[in-house]
Amino acid sequence: MRVLHVAPDLSRAFGGPTEALLGFVAAARAAGIETEVIGPMPPAEDLAWFERRAAGTPVHAFAASGPGSARLSSGLLRFLATRGGSFDVVHVHGMFNAISTLSARACRRRNIPYVIGPFGTLSRYTFEHKRQLVKRAWHALLDAPAIRGAGAMHFTTVHERDEARRLRAVRGVPAAVVPPPWLPDASGGEQGAAERAIESPRAGVETVLYLSRLNPIKGLETLIDAWPAVRVRRPGARLVIAGAGDPAYERAIRARAAERVTDGSITFAGFVKGAEKARLLAEADVFALTSYHENFGVAVIEAIAAGLPAVITPEVQVSDVVVEHALGTVVPRAPAEVARGIVATLEDSALRARVASVGPQLIPALYTLDSVGERLRAMYELAIEGVPVPRMEGTKLDTPTPA
Repeated sequence: MRVLHVAPDLSRAFGGPTEALLGFVAAARAAGIETEVIGPMPPAEDLAWFERRAAGTPVHAFAASGPGSARLSSGLLRFLATRGGSFDVVHVHGMFNAISTLSARACRRRNIPYVIGPFGTLSRYTFEHKRQLVKRAWHALLDAPAIRGAGAMHFTTVHERDEARRLRAVRGVPAAVVPPPWLPDASGGEQGAAERAIESPRAGVETVLYLSRLNPIKGLETLIDAWPAVRVRRPGARLVIAGAGDPAYERAIRARAAERVTDGSITFAGFVKGAEKARLLAEADVFALTSYHENFGVAVIEAIAAGLPAVITPEVQVSDVVVEHALGTVVPRAPAEVARGIVATLEDSALRARVASVGPQLIPALYTLDSVGERLRAMYELAIEGVPVPRMEGTKLDTPTPA
């Protein structure tokens, strides 16, 4: 079986979607599926990193132009037009952006079987926040026809699938639930987290870590507003915010932090990767993510795998895994509740010790390359032939069925 992945962004700063794509590529390889990847040209360093992590999978990056979701790549579309038919399935990642939407439409016109992974965009949050009329028009005129022609929709959690169904966004289209596998980033070095923490000059300081894109959907305002209450109970604690995003939004977030917290206990680390990312995870005691919506939560899984308990909101859709395996706390997205959850987790030394011990073994066991690869193959067969996808044992990832 040959599968072509279409990505709207291959950069490291794109965050979870890029990491998830690399995981799907690795899982497909484990299942004996031949894959290639196409996407817009990222920075040279990011392309080299992606190719290295892709471990021999052909990666075709094309020049692109245009702002944000309107970015276009004529070279990418030409590749799809001339070579797309040589693949059994095209796996389109994302919606509400020109590259993903036009790629899906091109497959539909050429009768190439394709799967769409919507990145959580088929959600109430998408349609109720910012440019609502534009989004509804885009969906009705462009993405909805592409969905109707898809062989399957790829969701990463049952929650994501069920929300799309409630919105009646995937009527009549088979839906598969396939999470990304656990794929550690080897660039962090060979030391374990505990060894790095011992060597760190900040070891021993209670640290709460936010490690994700700086984007309004992440609810970072709530975390910042909660921080003064955390400091009342834990005066020695610090909050490290690691990530990058739109410069205007980043300026606004920094200004909010400076206004709400004047004691220097919030620091901004910028975008981190490799050894620096590993160091921050090793130094931290608690991971916090107070998003309005997350269709999975790659950053949460990474943090738990590093031994950190997570304080997250219910809208982070791996929250059921956190609750089921007692890997942290799920709190309402309100400053007082977030502060309560962070303080309780900092004070719960037994929980922190348990996650430090269990997390690094549990995450790789839950999201194995073999199990995800098996489900990817089944999803692609569903897209081609209408073959149902089997249940993934050991998690609450339900059996995919027609939506």
